[in-house]
Amino acid sequence: MTEYKRKGVDYLNIEKFATRSEIVGLLREEWRPSPGTEIVALPEAIWRICAETLACQLNQPIVRAAMGDGVAVRSADFLNGPPDTSNWLEGRDYAPADMGDDFDDAFDMVINIEKVSFDADGRIHLESEPDAKAGLRVKQSGETFRESETVMSAGTRLNPILLGLLASAGVTEVPVLSRPKAAYIPTGNELVPPGQKLQRGQTVESNSLMISATLASWQADQVPFPITGDHKGALEQTLIQALDSSDLVLINGGSSMGSEDHVAGILAKRGSYFQHGVKAIPGMPMAVAIIDGKPVINIPGPPFAAFCGVDWLVKPLLAHWYGLPCPRRRVVRASLTKPLKKPPQFEFFARLRLFSDINSNCYAEPITFDERYADATNRFNAIIVLPIGCEQIPAGEVIEAEILYSES
Repeated sequence: MTEYKRKGVDYLNIEKFATRSEIVGLLREEWRPSPGTEIVALPEAIWRICAETLACQLNQPIVRAAMGDGVAVRSADFLNGPPDTSNWLEGRDYAPADMGDDFDDAFDMVINIEKVSFDADGRIHLESEPDAKAGLRVKQSGETFRESETVMSAGTRLNPILLGLLASAGVTEVPVLSRPKAAYIPTGNELVPPGQKLQRGQTVESNSLMISATLASWQADQVPFPITGDHKGALEQTLIQALDSSDLVLINGGSSMGSEDHVAGILAKRGSYFQHGVKAIPGMPMAVAIIDGKPVINIPGPPFAAFCGVDWLVKPLLAHWYGLPCPRRRVVRASLTKPLKKPPQFEFFARLRLFSDINSNCYAEPITFDERYADATNRFNAIIVLPIGCEQIPAGEVIEAEILYSES
């Protein structure tokens, strides 16, 4: 790779910008991850990716079981209609059989509890059962689970319901794909850790917490690095350490045109693939590279730009690690309350506040960059990405807004 030019036509030249889809496609082609496998206890497998096809470990029911609450009886006693039960005794002529219960082999069918009553003397009375036959409302051995049958496919993301399914099938440990390790390097002479008293010219380094939580939700582990100052030698050394300890590297800050922005130049020098500039706002100065066969992503420092970069690039790369399609957010149709405008040559991530009126009509209020950071961040709960070529969406138009966090 030729020496990177900080100044001149090659530095953040919009003619050489790539689209988001082009960058994602190239990185997925260049990066060929090979995740390992680890065995975890079933409770620890939540949201992990099943690495192998899993077989049931038992038959269930073991012999048989009632399919609902009722009493177990002999089908032969019902051949001529409801039997005379005046002298019936529990254990000899019938047996209680609640859902899932086994019962004595002397009985071969179950009467629903709704068709059973007892008089003041404790004698049982049964309604007519026109469908009386052996096996009625009885679950046979292996009907729920059959030993050795497939109960889970490789590549399945294990949600809480599936964990319960595996537990019922006798599975106690699960082989899962190892989680990718994403090194995170915050950069900037002005940054200090959260909790430290700020001095003049200092800023709290907050993106690491946001990105760590985001990575965890996508089943990746952050490998944290301390804040690295805007010094070329220190940045290069930290990058080398990060490549040695992780599967991909995220560097936050130093991506634009300031006198202390060295990261893009380092990536250009070391990368077998390098791209600086993306046709998307915010985050236009983003730089990406493949170094030692691993993706290295230089995310801009402003928090929303950092979030956008991680969201559109790191999320599909992590899905690529697992061999899964990239997850999509829930979409809601809503009417714009104000027009949305943007430069036509860029994609644009617009923040929205979704709300409904008393008639359950859904509306989307654009959050502008004129709002204070704290106010805007508290108010927006959805996004929309406007495509290249679009200049404006008028007020009143129905759009498809992506819910930021479905539980909000």
